[in-house]
Amino acid sequence: MKKIIRLTESDLTRLVKRVIREMDEDSMNHIVWDIKAMNCSGMRENKSGQVDVNYNEEDGKAIARIRYCEGDDDDLDYLKRKAIMIIDRENRLIDRGGIN
Repeated sequence: MKKIIRLTESDLTRLVKRVIREMDEDSMNHIVWDIKAMNCSGMRENKSGQVDVNYNEEDGKAIARIRYCEGDDDDLDYLKRKAIMIIDRENRLIDRGGIN
């Protein structure tokens, strides 16, 4: 017996966002995070963080090194997503063992 479930647009949006968030959380379990906040006061106006990704040779886990301006949580979230995208892209090109 089939069941029909009706979803509003907001229900569907909420469901898609939840799936994306859970996928991000799952992929973050395979990453070793090295995150440090820096004091960016007195720096140029164009202050943004940076992300570098390397791989541990023993277990193949990704090591994401993130440096961001202290108190800029939006930039930190962006840099985490960027690291995940870099790892996903590299993982598709080269099989690194521990990252799936």
